[in-house]
Amino acid sequence: MRFDNVLAALLETGQLTSRYYLHHHICHPETGVIITTHLDEHTTTIRFTSEQL
Repeated sequence: MRFDNVLAALLETGQLTSRYYLHHHICHPETGVIITTHLDEHTTTIRFTSEQL
């Protein structure tokens, strides 16, 4: 994922993706969130890991 993020940033195209894990006391039963920035569309999507495609 790191290589893909660096390549997308250098080319200013594609998407940047970050994953963050949450303690179960913060957001039960979700264990994490995924933040994706689509550089071409100038949009950012935030979703729970259970929402992966």
